[in-house]
Amino acid sequence: AEGTLYSLVPKLFYSTASIGDSIGNAEGAKSQSISHVLLVGDGDAKKLSSFQVTQLQTEESALLSKFPMFHEKISIGIQAGGMWVIGTNAATTAAILISFLMTSLSKSFSLVKAKKYFEEISPVSLTPSIEEQLQIWSNMNATIDTKHPDWANYQRTNKISHEDLLRSLLAQTSKKTTRYAFATKRPASMIEITPRSPRDRSGTGSAVDVLAKNW
Repeated sequence: AEGTLYSLVPKLFYSTASIGDSIGNAEGAKSQSISHVLLVGDGDAKKLSSFQVTQLQTEESALLSKFPMFHEKISIGIQAGGMWVIGTNAATTAAILISFLMTSLSKSFSLVKAKKYFEEISPVSLTPSIEEQLQIWSNMNATIDTKHPDWANYQRTNKISHEDLLRSLLAQTSKKTTRYAFATKRPASMIEITPRSPRDRSGTGSAVDVLAKNW
């Protein structure tokens, strides 16, 4: 039901409702030792002032490109004791959490298993666009792989900027998240790129190109 506080995995909770409807769960959230909130979509974050709130917005077509940014915030909240994801759109919230279940930060589930796991807790109807993005995420082994043809097609079709891609790659390789993963498919946590300028120190390419080259 809308506004219900669901438990997905230990220390990770979610609800799909407006801020106003979610406020009613604040006391229950506190009783679960939740300290962090990820607000996905519109709403007045000040109404959740008793939590550490991060608010992120995205268009549905750009979800895939921002999965790592959402996952980084979720992982940090879990490490801090408890994360509550509040999404005003049920399908978008489900996509973020299903994609998280597929990563090494969580259960490393297949797409089929992650969707089944989520829908056993709260059934949801995913749009064709979200289904397609989750399939690409699965094809890339639950990570943004800039060399994968599916990513190239997605980035071109949806006009994903180099700046947005860089932010996601930095979140994906953040030591705040990767050092807590039980297993990684590649040593991504060893890559450190500081986007101080549009070009790398050698002046031979953009920071995105340098990061993608090492990916």
